[in-house]
Amino acid sequence: MNLDNRISALTKLGDALEKVIAKEKGQELDLTEAEEKFLAMVHLARSYNGWFSVASVMNACEGVRSFLTAESLADWLAPYKEELLLLKNKKNVLIVMAGNIPMVGFHDLLCVLLCGHKATIKFSSDDHKLIPALLDILNSVEPRFQQEVEFVERPTKGFNVVIATGSDNTSRYFEYYFGKHPNIIRKNRISVAVLNGKESLAELTLLAKDVFQYYGLGCRNVSKIFVPKNYSFNLLMEAFKTYLPYLDNNKYQNNLEYQKAVMLLNKDPFIDGGFLFLKEAETPFTAVSLLNYEHYEDPSELKPFFEKYKDKIQCVIGAYENGLPFGTAQSPVLCDYADGIDTMKFLLSLN
Repeated sequence: MNLDNRISALTKLGDALEKVIAKEKGQELDLTEAEEKFLAMVHLARSYNGWFSVASVMNACEGVRSFLTAESLADWLAPYKEELLLLKNKKNVLIVMAGNIPMVGFHDLLCVLLCGHKATIKFSSDDHKLIPALLDILNSVEPRFQQEVEFVERPTKGFNVVIATGSDNTSRYFEYYFGKHPNIIRKNRISVAVLNGKESLAELTLLAKDVFQYYGLGCRNVSKIFVPKNYSFNLLMEAFKTYLPYLDNNKYQNNLEYQKAVMLLNKDPFIDGGFLFLKEAETPFTAVSLLNYEHYEDPSELKPFFEKYKDKIQCVIGAYENGLPFGTAQSPVLCDYADGIDTMKFLLSLN
């Protein structure tokens, strides 16, 4: 397949996803067999991963769909077009995918497929069925992709390039086993938000999306906020009530109860929102149902923090240098590469 064939097939996959999304929203549409099976898997995902609610999986579907438009792909690929057309040295790329949020490894797969490399995928046990079901749709559109993707349980041989995503702990394992290959190895990342205290209820409701979407499990979810000195959290907690239904999820409820017990035992002061705890802490690393915060008087005071965690911050939301708008943390575009490493440039450098 040439590049145009690949782009055409992937845009058709995007069109198919749009149909699936519309059908889930109640529109009367006829789906293909592969599309029906994918929609069924959307509803079955929670049976093997309690965090994968239908709403969370559909959010991920909408994110993938936003990638797969002719305009999005053309804009993204424009800087790489000449190198893509000249690429001849095809590789077998092992993609070790994370499973914290639905289909989180799709962007890596998309990069590999557009470069014409073969993808060997090692799924997380937390998310091992959605992307195969999605690829069934792609294969029904363009059967030649079947020869370019394989799934493995234990990646031991056959690959010569690695893209692996995991925690700080698993990254050491990845570096030990895959360090001899050209690689991208990703570690833990976090995101933060800076408030100026003048935010409206509407803006804070958008911030709630940055904090809570996917139950806060993504590296782009806000895990810490900076607020002005003497900041009142009343309006913020009112905005966060949008996600009160999260208490219906047993896994979220269990995390909430556990975090409260730990803080009570340690006699740590915290703000109890009923469905979320706010804790004053310097660290941006936190747990599900817990949001850290820190006061500041002048934005210049935040520079030491951002310098200290510069290699750990995925994105910044709100009133800080190059801060993203509220509500956009979990809506990356194609050129928003994880860990700031240009995956396409890496893959093209293998030529």
